[in-house]
Amino acid sequence: MTAKRARRSPWRIVRRVVGGALVLALVVVAGVVTWRLVGPSPDSWEAMDDLDHEVLTQLAEQYEVTAADPAAIWTASYRYEDQPVVLLHVATTGALDWSYAILVNMSGVVDTSGMAHVTVPDAPLLDDVVVSKRFGVGDWKAHLPGNFSVKQIDGVEVLVMRYTDELLADGPGNGQSFPAFLLHENFHVTVQGVEVAPRSGPRWDFDAGGFLEDYPHTDDHRSLLRAELSVLDEMMATTDPTELRSLATDFAVLRQERLARWPQLAPTNDIEAIEGSATYVEKRYDIAGDAAAKPTISFVEGIDTYWDDPEQQRLWTRDLMYSTGAFLELALDRLDVGWKTAAEPAPVGSSTTPFDSLAAAVGVEGRPDPATLQAVLDRHP
Repeated sequence: MTAKRARRSPWRIVRRVVGGALVLALVVVAGVVTWRLVGPSPDSWEAMDDLDHEVLTQLAEQYEVTAADPAAIWTASYRYEDQPVVLLHVATTGALDWSYAILVNMSGVVDTSGMAHVTVPDAPLLDDVVVSKRFGVGDWKAHLPGNFSVKQIDGVEVLVMRYTDELLADGPGNGQSFPAFLLHENFHVTVQGVEVAPRSGPRWDFDAGGFLEDYPHTDDHRSLLRAELSVLDEMMATTDPTELRSLATDFAVLRQERLARWPQLAPTNDIEAIEGSATYVEKRYDIAGDAAAKPTISFVEGIDTYWDDPEQQRLWTRDLMYSTGAFLELALDRLDVGWKTAAEPAPVGSSTTPFDSLAAAVGVEGRPDPATLQAVLDRHP
């Protein structure tokens, strides 16, 4: 008799491969958990590395500026330097795990009695700093490769941000310094509530998700947009209140025409309300710290340079509104318009976009008549 050769089921092979992968994953997880429980972490300022020192030094310097005059940044009640934040020490950008967490202003949110308390030299406003290896280990969102996430603890929204050498470099990938990035995202969380689900308090009621759809990348739209951006450049440059109001009127006329001609641009005002306001806070911080709050290039230079660049199309469908919103809001400050209160949801405000506050302040309602539009275009060819 001839012995039959045993056949291997393909499903058996698949099960073995999957089983081996699961075993390997369990070994990795067990190693990470063990390291979390017994591995070393800094327990003092002296034990921290240069990256930790730089992060906390920049944060302390930022707190000095924001605490001196909160209303110069947002409102008198906005105490940025008191907000809880968790900073995750990450070896490389994109890594899923972190070495340890630095908890700032978290003692009122979680029990930090068993954590290492750190005294940061010459930083009286940075007086609640602890280090933990275990905090957030079980939170899957904190393991995502993005730069930040939001954690809700007993009804308190906490920004969790990763930090690496890259984030502290000059001109990091997102175009913001570490303090600017932290301030921007903190504003989204603590004031607007747009990154938080569920939200313990009112949420800014604007739809700023995604990008503008079916964007009109045409010559006639470029002409109107360029005129609008040139007016914004002039608004930034003038110091005369009367001229500013006149320019704001022209800006509103051009924006209303664009929105009427291309209804798909309607989310522009919402994106400005959300992302523009968070960028505005960055600009107000720059001004409070005696830095210039101006774009790298003018808005007109931007459209002339990048309109036909296929790699810059995201600029027109979303990113531009970060800057137009911010500088529109700086102009609203000078026009003495209560746009900040109006932007808040009820019962405080009416969820009014900054642009709609501007249009109401200068009396521009709806689409302009052809003669009014042409007069504005003649002034801003």
